[in-house]
Amino acid sequence: MEFYEFIETVISYIPSEFEKQRHLAEIILPWILGICTAATCFFGHTVHKLWKAFFFFGIGFIIPMIAVEALFAPNGILFWICAVLCAGIGVTCAVYSKKIFRVQLFITTLIMVFISVPSYLSFLGDSVSIIAGFIIAVLCAVLSIKYKYIMVIITTSFSGSFMLFDIIGNALGLPHTLKTIFAVIIAFFGLTVQCYVEREELKETHEHLKKRSEQLKNAPDNIKNKIKSDKTKPLFHK
Repeated sequence: MEFYEFIETVISYIPSEFEKQRHLAEIILPWILGICTAATCFFGHTVHKLWKAFFFFGIGFIIPMIAVEALFAPNGILFWICAVLCAGIGVTCAVYSKKIFRVQLFITTLIMVFISVPSYLSFLGDSVSIIAGFIIAVLCAVLSIKYKYIMVIITTSFSGSFMLFDIIGNALGLPHTLKTIFAVIIAFFGLTVQCYVEREELKETHEHLKKRSEQLKNAPDNIKNKIKSDKTKPLFHK
């Protein structure tokens, strides 16, 4: 699924009797998300927090709304009552998702990568591009748990750029190849900007990983030394 298609899917849940609101959303939402995706590309480590809230709000809002639409198909004022209640559920999910940080990080990375990557793999075919995109998304999500800081920068740079050019490409009718080239170039530019802005934190992360690697490397020697020291200790103390 292209990110632009994702936007259209969200807008499609607005009932047909609210034609003006739907038309307004079709005009405004791409612009808002376009600004957000550009900010994600260049300032991803900061904007990533907003995406976490956005995705978990979406999970808490859209799933109940789909269920309500399927079971009751509300219209008029009843629809808006249901929408407000589901929005309340969405806000609750967004707020309390902070308590499950690793799950929050995993799901946010998974969704962000999955809705941005497959459309750029369309040369593989629809089914294969979706499967490949999902595998890449899962891999990035798993790595983000272990290497949080650097993976957030990498995934936000590329996902932000890919989502941005999905919107621009559909708006301007850019050829797929040209859209992909621009998206990759801007992604690397965004990655460079983020690495420069967050250089001190990246340095600290590198030192931490280096220290941890050395500790793991020296672990067998430490165990051997501990065993030797234990053997030299008397079994009984007076």
